[in-house]
Amino acid sequence: MQTNGGKPHILACIPPDANWPVVSNGIRCVFSPVSCLKETENSDYDFIVVFFGDVPLKSRNALTELCLALKKSPDSQTASVLAVMRNGHRRLIHTLADGGVEFIKIAIPKEDGETDIAGLVYDLSDNNRSGFVITRFCPFIHYRPISRRREMLTCGAYRDRLVLGAPRLSRFCEVGKYEECEYYQNPKMRRKRNTVPFFKTRTAMNRKRIAGNAHE
Repeated sequence: MQTNGGKPHILACIPPDANWPVVSNGIRCVFSPVSCLKETENSDYDFIVVFFGDVPLKSRNALTELCLALKKSPDSQTASVLAVMRNGHRRLIHTLADGGVEFIKIAIPKEDGETDIAGLVYDLSDNNRSGFVITRFCPFIHYRPISRRREMLTCGAYRDRLVLGAPRLSRFCEVGKYEECEYYQNPKMRRKRNTVPFFKTRTAMNRKRIAGNAHE
């Protein structure tokens, strides 16, 4: 993908804890959300690539806020934003799409080399547009943090009692085939408990006790 018949002017934000080796080939790289925002104040860019990689959940939230800020700021709102992540995340992608982020790329770092940043931009297609990517994810996927970096995925169509592993995710949940899933077709939703405040329960018990004594 090119801009105005030439090479796009690209800025990349690569936090150290993203664990994503890259080759820049002259592309301007920064290493924190703050430095990324400051850089957009000094130069105009066609693309801003934000690497989520394998960052802790707290850092992921900061990168999400960065992407949303880039689309709101007068200094960068005309630039297309590409979020690069190791694993898809329905809730995260939905937030990015709603915030105006144009592109999502789900990939893994190369084991035997470095990722070419410009290559990621050149290889973009309509399949990477955030509005399309979000349609690939089942709306019943739920996420529960279990560590600084990890979340457990469960199926809301089966009362969150089914933990979603890679085989099912790659077969149904994250590839646009969730409508073929037996749980999606026949959801068993978590029942809401009708909870009664403790003081009301005690009051009812006392009334029954008094009524019983009156009949004796």
